[in-house]
Amino acid sequence: MKVLAAAAMGCAVLIAFGCARPPEPEPQPEQPPAPAPEAKAADAPREVPAALAKVFQERNQLHKRQTGALLTITAKWVDDGRIEPLIRATWSIDYDGPRRPFTILKPGGGENAALLHFWYLDSKGGVATCHTGWGGASYHKEPPKQKSMYAISPDGKAVSGHLERGITSLRGGFGRYPKSGDPSLWAQLEHTPTDRGDGFERHFDPKTGITTKGAGWTLDAWTGKLWSPVVEVVELK
Repeated sequence: MKVLAAAAMGCAVLIAFGCARPPEPEPQPEQPPAPAPEAKAADAPREVPAALAKVFQERNQLHKRQTGALLTITAKWVDDGRIEPLIRATWSIDYDGPRRPFTILKPGGGENAALLHFWYLDSKGGVATCHTGWGGASYHKEPPKQKSMYAISPDGKAVSGHLERGITSLRGGFGRYPKSGDPSLWAQLEHTPTDRGDGFERHFDPKTGITTKGAGWTLDAWTGKLWSPVVEVVELK
C-alpha cells in the first residue's frame, strides 16, 4: 500500500509539473541590419582646361530664357553599329510663357539653321573651335513645309529631340576624322527659328508625280534665338 501511495503521489507530481507551460525563451539581442551595398560612384566631370574656362564663362552668358523658352542639351559620342561613329546632341526646350500650345520649329528644320559649336585644345594647347550645321537657306532654298518639322507641347511639358552628325561630316571642321576622346570636346547648340509655321497642305499624285498645293495652315510658332549652355561631349565607355 505504501508503494502504491508513493506511486500515486509521484504521478500527481508528474501530472502537475508536466502540464505546466514551458518557460518563454529569452529574447535574443536584435541583430544590426545588413549594410546596404555601396553605390557606384558616378564618373567625375572632366576638368575644364584653364584656356577654355574663360571662353565657356562668356559663352554661357548667352544661355538664358528668351520670352519664355529655355534650351538645354546633352551631347555624347555614339557607336551603335551604323556606318560610322557620330556625335548625338539631345535637345530640350522648356517654355513657361502664355503661348498655348507652345509650338516651335525643331532645331535643324526648314530654312532655320541650327549650329552645334565645338571647342577643344589643339596640339599646342591653344583654343580651337569649329561648328557643324543643319538646315539654313543655303542648304535648301525652299524646303516644303510639313507640320512634323515643328515641336508642339499642348500640356506645358518640354519638347525634345536630337541631332546627329557622323565623323565624315565632322572631318571638314576638324581637319581630320575626330574620335571619342581625341580631341576632348565641349559643345553648345545655337537655335534661331524665324518660321511662324505658315504653310500649305501638299497633295502628291503618284500617277502623275505632281504635288499640288492645298489648304493653308498656321501654327503661330515661337521665334527668336536660343543658346544652350556649353556641355561636355561624353566619350564612349
